Amino acid sequence: MTCSKLFSGYLPELTDEIIQYFRNDYKTLHSCALVNRFWSRLSIPLLWEDPSDFRFIETYLRRLNEDDKNKLNNYWNKNNPYSNTLFNYPSFIKYLNTKKFIDSINSFINEEKFSNRIKNSDNIERIICDLIFKLFIENEVNLHTFELEVIIDDSLVSFELLLECLKFTCNMKNLESFYFQMAIMDYDEYYKIKEFLMEIIKSQQNLKNTSFENVSFNDFLSLENNMNLPISLFTSSNCLNTLNKIVFFDTDFRNVEFKAIESLNVLESIHILYCINLNSNFIQQIMSFTKPFKLKSLFMKTKIQIRLLESLLQKSCDYLENIGFELSMYKSGQLEPIINQCTKIRYFELRRINNQITFPTLNLIKSFGNSLNYLSIEFRRHSHVSSDDIRLSSNIFLKLGEILPPKLEYLSLSLMINARDFNTFLFKTRNIIIKKLLIENLMKEGDLIPYIKEHVMKEKRVKYLAIDESVTENDIKEFESYNIKFVNFDDFYIRAYEFVNEMY
Repeated sequence: MTCSKLFSGYLPELTDEIIQYFRNDYKTLHSCALVNRFWSRLSIPLLWEDPSDFRFIETYLRRLNEDDKNKLNNYWNKNNPYSNTLFNYPSFIKYLNTKKFIDSINSFINEEKFSNRIKNSDNIERIICDLIFKLFIENEVNLHTFELEVIIDDSLVSFELLLECLKFTCNMKNLESFYFQMAIMDYDEYYKIKEFLMEIIKSQQNLKNTSFENVSFNDFLSLENNMNLPISLFTSSNCLNTLNKIVFFDTDFRNVEFKAIESLNVLESIHILYCINLNSNFIQQIMSFTKPFKLKSLFMKTKIQIRLLESLLQKSCDYLENIGFELSMYKSGQLEPIINQCTKIRYFELRRINNQITFPTLNLIKSFGNSLNYLSIEFRRHSHVSSDDIRLSSNIFLKLGEILPPKLEYLSLSLMINARDFNTFLFKTRNIIIKKLLIENLMKEGDLIPYIKEHVMKEKRVKYLAIDESVTENDIKEFESYNIKFVNFDDFYIRAYEFVNEMY
């Protein structure tokens, strides 16, 4: 009886709650949409929240007004591509990443070109992009998450339309997440966009998360012509009692007035990813905070003076959960006593290994203990790789077998691996469970699959496996019989920014 009521719509709240549970399971949502009209009305909005699927583009084109359809007719060669749609699909959009959406338009156009449905390809990408963004504006799309990621000189979006998008966004009061990344080469464009950007932040009433990439927070133009903003804009906006996460990615902190951050009343996490100019002025401002400085992530792009780094970590060690740096930045023994006071590290990233510092730093992995869930080690050299590098990589691999925690969500290793060392490593870690194991062998030689079968597959220690060597269909089927799925290395490789966005 209850089941029949669910299907017929007599229990709408319960049915909606069930379908909401499948928000990111598009295959199941599509099946739900086919059950009946009631289930379709609940499922379709979830399916169309993110417009970055290139298969959505044609449906959006059907929603164009007559004047815009006529513009497109000069380029299109398809029978009745503009029939009416059952729903107003643009009204369902809640998440928009401009770069992903533009990429989906390109994919759609390539499909149409392959099918010989394009009559005139001159500037068609720009035309379709402008028309669809115009459609979104006309439909008063009410976004929850807006990721503005545009390089002006290389953008399919016209500058005029971009300004319209920004102006429209200023009128949206319910943005929860706002991400901004833009490289601007023209000063006139720069000032116009900056004005709208500041207005967007000031106008929001429910902004909880914000991220900035390639931004300078000072009163002067960046040397690289990236956007600069006064960080005090947060304190002069409605964000004081709503903003709980800020991500700074590849940001320039030169001359920043960072003390304004302390005015945010509900800020729970700050993430600094590969930023520059974390100098004495920046650190001293943090040290003067009377409130806790809740730095959750610190991934270093350039060296921070050791005394400044020590001060920063002392201020934030009770909150820091993710850290990454290049081993070549510091001398042996400098980092370990400082980082050792951070007892909640979940994600640890080591890059560009240095002979002198490797093993003391690796001991940090052991000291982090069971809190460590994500570990990434990359052995990279810009210059020629020597035999010493190969021996070092081998020793690292063997050392890891002795210090890894008993359980890891994610382990990514880009090392120069020989089969004997790999076999020893897998034997030493035979009791360790790793959900996602990514292996990149920089030596590009040797067959590692037999050892993985022996020590990993048969013990069912891994759920997802990525390895950069050729794998036969029979191997894939054999691993699948043990519930281990082969995946693409790049698809499963965790980047700091993506990790922070997903986890916080």
